[in-house]
Amino acid sequence: MQIKCPSCGRYCECEVTPVVGQHLLCPFCESKFSFGKKVGKLSKSRANMSAPKRLVHGKKRFCSNCGAEIAAKAVICPICGAQTSVHLLSNSEDVQDHMTLAIVILVLCFPVGLAALIFALMVNAQLNKGNVIAARKCSRTAGIFVKVGVALVIFEVAVAFVCALFVGVSVMSTGSYIRQVERKSQREMEKVEREFNEAMDRIDRIQNSY
Repeated sequence: MQIKCPSCGRYCECEVTPVVGQHLLCPFCESKFSFGKKVGKLSKSRANMSAPKRLVHGKKRFCSNCGAEIAAKAVICPICGAQTSVHLLSNSEDVQDHMTLAIVILVLCFPVGLAALIFALMVNAQLNKGNVIAARKCSRTAGIFVKVGVALVIFEVAVAFVCALFVGVSVMSTGSYIRQVERKSQREMEKVEREFNEAMDRIDRIQNSY
C-alpha cells in the first residue's frame, strides 16, 4: 500500500495495511503522522534512533519504533513487537532505467525505441520525485519495449540474412546456368565446324577424282 506523507508529499510503501489512526514515520522529513493528521516533527536525536534506515543490499533494516536491527522482510519487530508496516522504498539501485538499450533500439528500430526512451526518462523523473513505485512501473514498461525492440531487430537481421542467402543462391544458380549454356553453344559450334570440314573434304575428294 502506498501512503503519501502530508508533510513533504513524498510516498512511502506500506507492507501491511495500517490501522486507522496508527502513527507512521516518514523517513524523508522525519515527520510522525497518522491518517489525515500530522502530529509533528521529531527531534533530530529521536529521529536518528527511530527512523527506518535504508535497506543495505536487501539484508537488514531497522525498526521504526525501537530502532533495533531486523530482517529486511520482517513484518513484526522481534524486540518490541511493533508492526514494521512503513518503510521507504528509497533503495533505487534495483530500479533500472534501460536508457542505454533504449538508445540502441531507437537507432535500430525507431518507433519502439522512442517509446522505450520515453519510459526510461520517466523512470529518472519519478525517482527524482521520490515515487519509486511509479519508477518501477515505468522501468517494467521500458523493459518490455526494449525486449520488443530487440526481438524486432533480431527478426529484421534474420530476414535480411535469408534475403541475402536467397540472392546469393539465385546468383550462383544463374551463373551455373550461363556456364552450361556457354558449354552447350561451344559444343554446337564445334559440331558445325566438324561437319563443315567433313563436307569440304568430300568436295576435295570429288574434285580430285576427276
